[in-house]
Amino acid sequence: MNTMKGRGDMNSIYITENVRDAMQGLNYIVPAQQKADYINALLNVGFERIDMGYLVSPKPLPQFKDLYEVLSLIEPIENKTRLMVQVNNPESAFIACSQPLIRSVGYASSISEVYLMKSLHVSQEQSFTDLLKIIEITNRHDKELIVYLTMAFGNPYNEEWAPEKVLSLIQIYQSWGIKKIVFCDTYGGTNQFTIAGLFSLLCFSFPTIEFGLHLFTSSQNWLEKIDAAYRNGCRHFDGVIHGMGECPATCNEKEHVGIVNTQHLLEFCGINNIKTNLVSEAFENAIVQSLLTFSDIPLE
Repeated sequence: MNTMKGRGDMNSIYITENVRDAMQGLNYIVPAQQKADYINALLNVGFERIDMGYLVSPKPLPQFKDLYEVLSLIEPIENKTRLMVQVNNPESAFIACSQPLIRSVGYASSISEVYLMKSLHVSQEQSFTDLLKIIEITNRHDKELIVYLTMAFGNPYNEEWAPEKVLSLIQIYQSWGIKKIVFCDTYGGTNQFTIAGLFSLLCFSFPTIEFGLHLFTSSQNWLEKIDAAYRNGCRHFDGVIHGMGECPATCNEKEHVGIVNTQHLLEFCGINNIKTNLVSEAFENAIVQSLLTFSDIPLE
């Protein structure tokens, strides 16, 4: 078996496979058993995390109303891959932490007030209050907390943005003990220069914080953006097999953009002799399983 592996050095990247993003924008519901079969296949690949769903009311995101049923169908295996769900308030964080199979909890914050109101229906002040409670809950239950900083590279709302504003927010997060932060561009509007500048500034300023990238982009300009992040210190990337998915709250109306294709991430690693912790044979099996799971896989 051919294995692509490597942890703990600066010549490696670690990938979170984002099933949630692949599924949340679909116009059909994937049955629970198919979801579980797909996640079970992904668990054998060696991803750092699998973001499997969203603990929210089924009204805005009906795709995940069967999350508990899916969890009951998961076949746990002994490896380092962590199952993760996204939460939007302390109540959903408590529910997530009560699930033994869930080892990581994601929470979307932002420096954009418009995004917070549009997506989470909270103010920046309320987001801070919720996050402090979520930190306490995840610490008490020994769960990993990942803060997703949405609109980290700018926004489509004409709100003021500057790297210094991001730095100030990270200083607050650091004082609260947050150690893992993922920068998000969920509307595909940033460029490689902004990405390079932000990662260079923050990886240097906060060497003890693990920074990642959750990038929505077209299939034409993914390479320069991933390269800019990697060369300026980012080692943790979110991806989706086939590059599926969109963020309903930040949909780019000018062109379709999706989260970066996991196959593209592996292509980038191959070109640059960068190691991953993925098992090639299991990854190919997961691609086959994806074809059985989704009926609208995009063609490039």
